[in-house]
Amino acid sequence: MKESTAVKTRRLRTERKVRFRMDWAVTGLICALTLLGQSIFGEWTGRKLLVVLMEPVLVMIFMTALEAYDHFTSPLQEIQVCILLSDLYAYVVVAFLNVLFLRSLTLLTIHTLAAALQAVLMLACNTLLYRRSHDPRCCRRPSMLVLAAKGHEARLRRLKYGILEDFDAWYMVLDEPVGADSDSALSEIKQSLKQYDALCVFDNVWGEAYEELIRYAMELDKEIYTVPRMIDVGVNQTRLTHFDDIPVLYMESFRLTWWDAILKRGLDLVVALAALAVAALPMAVIAVCIRLDSPGPIIYRQERYTKGKKVFRIMKFRTMVVDAEKLTGPTFAQKDDPRITRVGRLLRRCRLDELPQIFNILRGDMSLVGPRPERPFFVEQFEKEIPQYDYRFAVKAGLTALSHVYGRYSTYIHDRTYYDLRYIADYSFFLDLKILLLTSKTMFLKNAAEGEDQFKVQAEKKQAETR
Repeated sequence: MKESTAVKTRRLRTERKVRFRMDWAVTGLICALTLLGQSIFGEWTGRKLLVVLMEPVLVMIFMTALEAYDHFTSPLQEIQVCILLSDLYAYVVVAFLNVLFLRSLTLLTIHTLAAALQAVLMLACNTLLYRRSHDPRCCRRPSMLVLAAKGHEARLRRLKYGILEDFDAWYMVLDEPVGADSDSALSEIKQSLKQYDALCVFDNVWGEAYEELIRYAMELDKEIYTVPRMIDVGVNQTRLTHFDDIPVLYMESFRLTWWDAILKRGLDLVVALAALAVAALPMAVIAVCIRLDSPGPIIYRQERYTKGKKVFRIMKFRTMVVDAEKLTGPTFAQKDDPRITRVGRLLRRCRLDELPQIFNILRGDMSLVGPRPERPFFVEQFEKEIPQYDYRFAVKAGLTALSHVYGRYSTYIHDRTYYDLRYIADYSFFLDLKILLLTSKTMFLKNAAEGEDQFKVQAEKKQAETR
């Protein structure tokens, strides 16, 4: 596609790098201003210098931990939430150190002003950059061809309509499984691919078609994205070895070591006790609101599976009317589900309905981080659809999960399972800490709490308007 001199195609990787460098430039400016402020209003010591410079740098460390620069398609709301949370966390750490070691009111005032200024500057710069990059008068969205074999049409459309702000997305479906009389179909797709900037291939495209399309896209220097296959879940944890002169990849088993298990349980107890102390009052307020909003119990208990398919009774704040499944039987929540109460909708949006599970964690039924506990009724179905589904029971169920922070209530079960298995394969103590941080971000993202939906009508209309 030809580009005019006024409108250029967006480069998502470049935008991500620009945001990162811009935020570091703001950080450098804040460091200089705080040094100047301390020079004017206070005397220097080594510890004061360390504290003065720590906060702006901590903001960037938290921004990285919250994955503010990891994804190409972060919406503006997510970027803003990352900035505000990172600034808040950095401020709390530095204020605590100041109270603990320095007790300097002047320093507290300086770093309070610095934190506020850094947040304002980063919000302003990132918002301006985001709006400029999404302005059709300045930038054209890169076009993407999304391709899947027959059978995943709903999931295919969901991906398409989920990325319309960043990609001009189109999709095609292979009528036959890979390799079956596919020459003409492949030729048509290859011819179409020339007019797109990027290619996304689904995991159900197999064999020669998959390899040929990837190879051809590389020849055309297109951006390439692939939906991962379940069998590739541990690919990042493989280790190269060799049998005689033949290269062999060794994959670790899906189990935690005894040391990992000890660290994980220790983290569970420390954080759960601290969370219980902090959340006790909010939980009492939520209980009163539930009682006033609708008749029925405050706490909802339900049988779920945890490690080794052990059954336990999970505790949640009730978010639906009593006997919500009396007529329908077990079913997932839908978008705008009429069974959800007014208070329940707010609790689900902020994930606060999960708070009573702190008691499940203290009892040892659950962990802070792990695959979300599933009901036996659905496990039986999923095991028939996904051969690797059983592996997610190698660890305890979790209050939050990789699938919890990257997905939503309505995430496709194959994708949720991939996230869970990837978490187990990549497990580390620091991964748990990172997921806990990401969970705090997810609580403020509206789309993370969406139920099962058919289409994003507004996005479809928006795409039609740009044609």
